[in-house]
Amino acid sequence: MVIDLIDKSIQSQTLASSILICGNSSIKKREIISYIANKLSREVQYIDCKMTSIRNLLDTIQTISTDMIYVLTEIDEAQFRVKYSILKILEEPPANVILILTCSNLEGLYPPILSRCQVYYQDPISKEELKSYTDKDTILDVCETPDEILTMETYNIQEFLDYVQLVIDNITKTSISNIFKIGQKLQIKKDEEGYNLALFLKIFSRELMKHPSKDNLQKVQITSKWLEVLSYPSVNRQMVLDGWLLEISEQESKWN
Repeated sequence: MVIDLIDKSIQSQTLASSILICGNSSIKKREIISYIANKLSREVQYIDCKMTSIRNLLDTIQTISTDMIYVLTEIDEAQFRVKYSILKILEEPPANVILILTCSNLEGLYPPILSRCQVYYQDPISKEELKSYTDKDTILDVCETPDEILTMETYNIQEFLDYVQLVIDNITKTSISNIFKIGQKLQIKKDEEGYNLALFLKIFSRELMKHPSKDNLQKVQITSKWLEVLSYPSVNRQMVLDGWLLEISEQESKWN
């Protein structure tokens, strides 16, 4: 387990001053960070990967007098200039500061960043562990992380399922000119309201698999492909939604 590896590094005094934690759950990554902070008795400050925040850290980090842990979150989604500034911080880390970077996907990181960090991977999350966050089978069927569960818990589940079914019933009947209106209830930007796009696609596939015709299985394959694309760092979510809608529509026209 990752905690055991971190413990060994702390006990042997080989824990690096620059650490990268990779995983698909912000909640589990925060748990790891809290563990490190408690073991080292250090204060933690979280910093988003916006240019203004990173520039401010770059300007002040060399003057920090207390033992601190700074956490730079989801750096795989950061812009190029942000990653370049992070690299400058990693090149000259102060002795009393530990930098912890988090990411969901290593593919979005530059090799010079990786080479300067001690990398830890979030442990896989079992279904049994997920049951500690919810007892709703509908949620457990589609959610792979505690983060997704907490997001689902904020929705009216029946209304969400009804919306997915409405899309299933109408996506093949809608003209190309109107098909993009189907996604109006989905969240594209992180600060927007709406249903989570990944959860929507997972439930879409789950509902289709209740009636596994050749047509539905093809739609599930298309949806799985776009779900994978959605996991890429800094992916354009609107592009994913539009591409998925068009491919589903084109697939249906071939069957007809």
